[in-house]
Amino acid sequence: MGSSRQSAHKKLIICDCMLGKLAKILRVLGYNVYYNPKAADDYLISLSRRHDAILLTRDKELSKLYERSIYVRDHEVNKQVIFVLRALKDIGVEPLTGVLEICPECGTPIVECDREYIKGNYHESTYCAYDVFYYCPNCGKVYWEGYQYKSLRKTIEEIKDNVNGLNA
Repeated sequence: MGSSRQSAHKKLIICDCMLGKLAKILRVLGYNVYYNPKAADDYLISLSRRHDAILLTRDKELSKLYERSIYVRDHEVNKQVIFVLRALKDIGVEPLTGVLEICPECGTPIVECDREYIKGNYHESTYCAYDVFYYCPNCGKVYWEGYQYKSLRKTIEEIKDNVNGLNA
């Protein structure tokens, strides 16, 4: 996690236990997101203060306990994403990396790996169909630019079109 001297555009974003899907999407979009579904409210507030972070929460009472909270009203994740991206843009918080460069599971930057790394661990058809693979050095999850990647890119572009002026 970054230091508390981060500039506004490099802020840590902390999501409460009700925002797991949103946390993954924000990571896919390149934001530095902490999410632990078992973290207590006291811990989230303490962590937020320590890192001068933005706290995203669906809990109205929790949002009142920390001055840099954003209360997320919507239940539907696509509406949450658009609301939060607009709010982050308004306060100058930008992604740390490009789209699809952070593991959505754990928030660690993914790195390109040798094709041999995945051989034998995935379907032979996947190994043969793609030349470039990426993995997360923290959780070991492997990624490639297949159909889901292309579909996700399209969805991301649609989201960005809904959020005025967000850059790719």
